Amino acid sequence: MIEKTFKKGDRVRYVGKMSKRFGGLSGTVVSVPYSQNVQVKFDDGRMGGVYPHNITLLAEEGGEWIVSSVQRGKLKASIYPRVHSTEAAAREEALRLAAKEPGTTFKVLKVVGSASAEVPAAQYAEVFA
Repeated sequence: MIEKTFKKGDRVRYVGKMSKRFGGLSGTVVSVPYSQNVQVKFDDGRMGGVYPHNITLLAEEGGEWIVSSVQRGKLKASIYPRVHSTEAAAREEALRLAAKEPGTTFKVLKVVGSASAEVPAAQYAEVFA
């Protein structure tokens, strides 16, 4: 199972499928007790204790996510990893892969930045001369 951690003040959305009570609502984490539930004050004023797997950080709804296996204590991603547009989709993929490969741990990773550099024209010309 993939664990989620939340902290007081996080903005979250309820994404659980089983509750009509909070379905789709956004709110703010007010406390993270040592029990299983995260206490959330929803934007409509209601409070509720929800399981971490039923909420997602609003900041995590967009972006790029990939799944990587852990082998001998090191991350090993595919040469061409599938890029997921939501955390939920990447988590589903990690769970699917874990079921397919028992004993292997899969991690969900968020792309937080990138870097690239242009090849100088002179260097490019030398390579292809």
